[in-house]
Amino acid sequence: MDAQNIILKIFQNNKLQKPIKIKAFGSGQINRVYNIDNQYVVKLEGNVKHIRGMYAHQAKIIPKLIRKGICTPEIISYGEIGDCDYLLMRKVEGRNLIFDWLKFSRAEKENFIAQIVEQLCIFHSINFSHYAIPVLFNQKFKILDQAILYTARFDKINRENFSQKILEKIDFLKKYLKDNQKVLAEEDTAVFVHNDIHFENIFYHQNKISGIIDFDIHCYAPRDYELRKIVRFFREPVFHHSIINSELKKKYSHYRMRWEMSSFRKYYPDLFAHKDLIARIRLYYLDRILNILDCYAKSEDKNFLIKFNQEFRDIYMGDWLERFLG
Repeated sequence: MDAQNIILKIFQNNKLQKPIKIKAFGSGQINRVYNIDNQYVVKLEGNVKHIRGMYAHQAKIIPKLIRKGICTPEIISYGEIGDCDYLLMRKVEGRNLIFDWLKFSRAEKENFIAQIVEQLCIFHSINFSHYAIPVLFNQKFKILDQAILYTARFDKINRENFSQKILEKIDFLKKYLKDNQKVLAEEDTAVFVHNDIHFENIFYHQNKISGIIDFDIHCYAPRDYELRKIVRFFREPVFHHSIINSELKKKYSHYRMRWEMSSFRKYYPDLFAHKDLIARIRLYYLDRILNILDCYAKSEDKNFLIKFNQEFRDIYMGDWLERFLG
């Protein structure tokens, strides 16, 4: 069944008026996301096997988040039509922060950062007895380092796919994990982590945050795991997928959110408090950089090797993270 017929069936099942205009959003790299009459959003789960079931988790957690005070759209319905899971949600009022951020004054930016931190603090007030990174993998761990080891799967790398120079970098990463694993030796620090905080996923209306969206890869992890995505986005927002192919690319091409990061630290100092923060962020990032290599192995697209080399240099070599977070 194609997307339009699935959406029509969802509306029929929920006794809603037949939609007039169904428009696909440009974002959504795995799942399909649709704007329905500018009132509703329908998300249709992709068919990537290892991420099936993400909407079931969201249908359970999002109502609890709303009761806690999180600004996020209400889920009207969750279910399955054919072999496709779906979420039917209210559409968030307002615009994405990413499109207007460069127009704001510093005072307006600080106001929004303070509001984002307020929302993050609510997320991070929700505790769990186990780590799950991300939740959709359905793997639970009592100790943090075991959760990180599960995501950083060096054993899945086929070394025959890579040159000697790349293999040396893989061995460096493996040794970095072994040498620093002790900074992850903790229990009972798991909280709700959104894990995809960036300005396309945050909406505003009349100077107020009106909604945070996209809980597809949420985690039960230490609160500083949230920095894994925030640091990467703030450092080079131009590489975010909503900007790469848009008119915003030129405007963001040389923009670094250093002031924004210092403002985050001002409003949420506890997020940056761990004495081994830099090492932890580098360890949190291992799954991302190993996934880039996996993408190269599957596609042989040399752009992935270029990306790997760049991110290896940026994250693991030199003192960039220390200066950015200092």
